Amino acid sequence: MATEKAQSVLEEIKSTEQTYLAGLKHLLSNKEKMLAAYNKSKPSQLEGKISQVELKLFFDAIQDLINDSERLLAQINNSTKNYESITKIIESSAKHFSDAAIFYHLILQKKLPENVAASFKGESKNKSALTTFGYHAIMPAQRVPRYEMLFKELQKRQAEDIEKKRIQTTINAAINVAKQVSFTDEQLVSVQNHVSLVQEAEQVKKYKKDSVESIISQEIYQQLVKQEKDNSGAKLNKQEAILKTYIKESDRYDITITRAISPKDQLKAEQLKRDFTNQYIKFIEKTDPKNADSLRKEIQKIVQNKSHPPIVFHHDKTKVSSSQRPDEARTPSSSPPPPKEKRKL
Repeated sequence: MATEKAQSVLEEIKSTEQTYLAGLKHLLSNKEKMLAAYNKSKPSQLEGKISQVELKLFFDAIQDLINDSERLLAQINNSTKNYESITKIIESSAKHFSDAAIFYHLILQKKLPENVAASFKGESKNKSALTTFGYHAIMPAQRVPRYEMLFKELQKRQAEDIEKKRIQTTINAAINVAKQVSFTDEQLVSVQNHVSLVQEAEQVKKYKKDSVESIISQEIYQQLVKQEKDNSGAKLNKQEAILKTYIKESDRYDITITRAISPKDQLKAEQLKRDFTNQYIKFIEKTDPKNADSLRKEIQKIVQNKSHPPIVFHHDKTKVSSSQRPDEARTPSSSPPPPKEKRKL
């Protein structure tokens, strides 16, 4: 049975958890608006800033922490406190706290794009959107040491030794979680590798979902922006931008197809690459008909000069290039041996 003083500490744990949960929910309520702001941003606004994928993964961690907090509150509200269940909830939330802390660190390091930060809606009109976002985003990192402090205080107020021992396991769990929130360089690298994998997956989805035209249009725009920076006021060359975009996007598409398609389906992969080129040429014919013929010829030259990975024929493991027929692939060393001379009787 909890003493009166212990009960007051439990009330403090409950009230601060409710405030923390409300803060997380407000943060998450801005997710769709902030992620959508990336799609309206110019490439120059996003350069070097926290990416859309990184911010999405941060919000994923916040959603997990909301679920953890709701489970924790349910246990605290229970008249018969089950400290074993409370301990398990805190232990299982370790990765979520760690992810939230790492992505918050990346947000501080890289900064949010201005228009993305401005889309955050805070509760106070007197504070900037960026300040309010930071106030909410740091909540998980602040909550972990608060668990340790509050449960230590609760342990002091308990009269029974058995209750003190049960609460000690909860304190130990909070200490372990706090260690993970103070992330290591290895954890940071691991998360950044995960971000790269997610970005690759998003790119594959983008090729499947978006039209080739919309992707190309965005890339040509970026090439023109780059020209504007490099040439400092010189006349922009749209044809050069179109060709550079083709080289960049076809290389990226080749990599995407190579990863998405089984090595056994090389013919399918090559067909998809040709389809991409044909769609690109159709796009040029529609958007720049005046220069379509000359651009088509330039693209055909690029395709001819492009090196393709060797195809392996499984029956003899002979490597041939995509421009070489299997019967031309044999080298002198691989030619069949001369027939054996018959023995004279």
